[in-house]
Amino acid sequence: FTLDGSTPNGAFLRFYSPLSMSFSRAFFTLIVMSILGAYDKFHKDWMVGFEPIGPSQRTIDICLLTLYFVALVCSVINTGYDDLLFYSYRRGPGRGGF
Repeated sequence: FTLDGSTPNGAFLRFYSPLSMSFSRAFFTLIVMSILGAYDKFHKDWMVGFEPIGPSQRTIDICLLTLYFVALVCSVINTGYDDLLFYSYRRGPGRGGF
């Protein structure tokens, strides 16, 4: 695996590789905060007994929780690739490699 800057994808990888671990951590943190906020809203509505006309609000809350959970799973799966990009960048010459 090398970071070749001669192609458009390679130029993006050279830019993204040093930042990949920071972006991954920030995205993971934002997803977890979103899940907690959506669950808090869903739980408060359930505790108060909020019943809107029709099941639309509860359905939207459940869909949001499901989508955030899917995004969390995708982020965890992608973490290994981000680590590979970051450490392959660090391993290069003149970059303070290990």
